This record gives sequence, structure tokens and C-alpha cells, in this order.
Amino acid sequence: MTAAGSIPTTSIHGTWVETVEVIDITDGTPWDWGSIVEATVYLRWPQSGAASIGYNEMALKYTQGQVVFPAPGILQWRAERDRMATMISGLYELLVILEDVDDVVPIVIGTVSIVQ
Repeated sequence: MTAAGSIPTTSIHGTWVETVEVIDITDGTPWDWGSIVEATVYLRWPQSGAASIGYNEMALKYTQGQVVFPAPGILQWRAERDRMATMISGLYELLVILEDVDDVVPIVIGTVSIVQ
């Protein structure tokens, strides 16, 4: 399952909380999070070519409490103000990776603008 688009602009001066809805494209139902063991939200410079943590990049993880599933089909992440303050303003690529015991699935590929 992959979706493309942009996420609303956020700032380096506050906590960033974003909520997205994930729908199963085969039947239109909210995504079931029951088998997920890890979810990671990556921010990266488009020029970096890698989804790993690096200079001016960020990774938020389910296992570290930064990504949550408050309801079926709802994915939410949170980056605290002190972490946002380390980012440089710019347009970042956003990639959300879900992992269960059998598979690794990218669910969102898009962009987010981070401003001062």
C-alpha cells in the first residue's frame, strides 16, 4: 500500500504532531494495526538518497513511543520541540515504513515543509 502527497507545513519552533488516515486500497476499510511490530516515520533531504538517520534527518519510531495507532486506520506521530529545533528549514521527503512479522511495507511517500 502506497500513497503520495504532502503533509501540512510545520515549524522548528514547536512540537510536531501529525495524524493521517490509512485505508486498505483493496476494500476501503481502515488499516488494521494488529500485526504491526514497528512503524518508522523518516524525514530526509531528497538529495541524501537514503532513508537512514543522518545529518538534518529524523526517524520517529513506534517502539520508542513517537508513533502511535490511536484507532483503526489512524496513524499519528510526535516530534518534540527540542527535536524539531535541530532541523534545518526546508522541504523534506516523508516515508512511513510498517513492519510486521512477515513483511515491510512503505505506506506514505510524500513531502513536508519545515519552516522557522
